[in-house]
Amino acid sequence: MSTPKPSTELSTERLEKSDNQPSFAAVILAAGRGRRMGRNKASLPWGRQSLLGAWIDRFIGAGASQIAAVLGPDGAAVRTLCEDRDELVWACNSDPDGSGPRESLLCGIAALSTSGPLWFVPVDVPVVQAQTLNE
Repeated sequence: MSTPKPSTELSTERLEKSDNQPSFAAVILAAGRGRRMGRNKASLPWGRQSLLGAWIDRFIGAGASQIAAVLGPDGAAVRTLCEDRDELVWACNSDPDGSGPRESLLCGIAALSTSGPLWFVPVDVPVVQAQTLNE
């Protein structure tokens, strides 16, 4: 008796959002100090806004219901860049140098009031379009 072989054919069917599909949340990891850049990486310019602002806009454009931004203990200046964003919750990793991105991610997840799907991204990677996130 032969065992069926798993299919190696990739599906090209695009997943479409539907009204009953749960929305997702996002965590932006921005607790690093950015010593080599001379300032916090989240505040670096990306077009006409900061990297943090650009990521927030991309996640909102892709349909995020909540976004957590995780800052380090020196993140007060970064917070002022986006403090008027209603969809944003703030979290703090008090020891990003000693704990690293894993702890920042856990801080961000704890700050969200959802248990659904989640995207996470370091703030200092190139910002992609909302359409790319959807695809």
